[in-house]
Amino acid sequence: MVHTIRSAALAALAVGAVAATAAMSPGTASTSAPAADESTETAYSLVYKKALRRASVSPGEDMALSWALADGRIDPKENAQAHRRYADCMTESGYTPRFRESTDGLYVELPYLTVGDPARLDAAVRDCSVGTAMVSALYRIQLFNPRGLSDSRLVAVQCLAKEGLVSSTYSAEEFERNLIADKFPFDATAPEANDCLYGAGYAYFALDK
Repeated sequence: MVHTIRSAALAALAVGAVAATAAMSPGTASTSAPAADESTETAYSLVYKKALRRASVSPGEDMALSWALADGRIDPKENAQAHRRYADCMTESGYTPRFRESTDGLYVELPYLTVGDPARLDAAVRDCSVGTAMVSALYRIQLFNPRGLSDSRLVAVQCLAKEGLVSSTYSAEEFERNLIADKFPFDATAPEANDCLYGAGYAYFALDK
């Protein structure tokens, strides 16, 4: 089953800004994640500036984004701090958030298996995302989508190919068909594949686990 991750809207905003500013085309999937070039770095600088102008930016986000503007990237430590603030907020809201941390510092938020009031959970996620989600979203894009591709399917396919989970001929269209059918040529719940999906904006989990 596929869910929307908490910062998907902010992630889409950031990707759109990077893609539009750098004038990048969706292109085709490759077997390796492309390195950010000078135009991409410039685009990210503009994204950081735009994010800093948001009225909802918290002091912690302001500091992280200011540093990112100075050195061109979100520091893993800043991402970890944003994650801790979000997790602490969810705990204070009465929930027990669960996460899987990848080797590169991506925090994959796992499903809440017992939810008495979905609307209350959604409200807590929204509230706790304020002041944390922008940093988390930009860090995820930095890891999985350095060129700011606007097609999240390609982001997923590139990562899957890099991990050796699909062939170089596996296309975005095939990925979409597999996603709709809920049937992939790999174990989508295994950490390597699941990180690729989550990094591209697809929160895919086996809810019985």
